[in-house]
Amino acid sequence: MYVWSFLAWEVLPIHANTYMYTPAQDAILKVLSESNPESGTYGMPSAASKEEMMKVHKDNVGKPGAAIFYVKEQPAMGASMHVWGFIFNFIMIFAACTLLINNMGGSFFSRWWMVMMFAVVIIFGVYMMEWNWMGYSWNYTRDFLLDTALGWGICGLWLAWYLGRK
Repeated sequence: MYVWSFLAWEVLPIHANTYMYTPAQDAILKVLSESNPESGTYGMPSAASKEEMMKVHKDNVGKPGAAIFYVKEQPAMGASMHVWGFIFNFIMIFAACTLLINNMGGSFFSRWWMVMMFAVVIIFGVYMMEWNWMGYSWNYTRDFLLDTALGWGICGLWLAWYLGRK
């Protein structure tokens, strides 16, 4: 999965349009920086309290909105990001192997399909929920769907073969 992530982001065109470009990015970042928000995720329009949120939502139907993942200082793509990425991928694969080892009675296809259930949970529990509830763009959602399905599909083929050997 770690190698797949590299290929999906750096070699293959899967994430070529995940994040959109705007020529106004410098002006937008300047306004954000001058507003001095904390690093975090912002949904706009929003409200300071839950009581106000329904009114704000109702008043802004049909108007522009934005989800902003703001960091005060963009981190460098250093070694620690790669180490954490490897650790997270290791945990995912360990979980898949644990499920497969405890259910080894099935066919190659059933072992592969069990791994693909990870992709299904991620796709529908994360990306489709973000698209549905948060209004994430389809190109963002589609690229992550493709990445997740292909990554787990390839990983599942290998795990189904490797763990199915006698």
